[in-house]
Amino acid sequence: MLEHGYYTLVVQDNFVLSQLFGAWNVERTKNYAEHMQKVASELTAKPWARIVNLSSWEGGGTDVIQPLQDLQKWAEQNNCKHVVFINPPLIPNYMLQKHGDPYHGYKIFEDQEEAISWVKAELDNL
Repeated sequence: MLEHGYYTLVVQDNFVLSQLFGAWNVERTKNYAEHMQKVASELTAKPWARIVNLSSWEGGGTDVIQPLQDLQKWAEQNNCKHVVFINPPLIPNYMLQKHGDPYHGYKIFEDQEEAISWVKAELDNL
């Protein structure tokens, strides 16, 4: 099946900033998780973080949950200390509330700069 939706990934300092767009299916989600692991693997020697901008994401069906949870498990096992989300719309916010346990105390920010500043300060204190 063709992948639906798209994303961007940018490594800055000791965090990965991802931005998700559109409605996702499981194929896109698995591709994202694999790409995130590949990109983040260069950061795992020291504490790092994930910043996920959800402001343009429409979410996905229940089949996208497991690959996202697996990605979070991988991240935690590979020295990721924080995951924060930026401005989730209604459906992604509902998904976080319903399935957010794997993210252990995630934070939500309204603004990308605020999220980046918080992550940098938290990682500097480790």
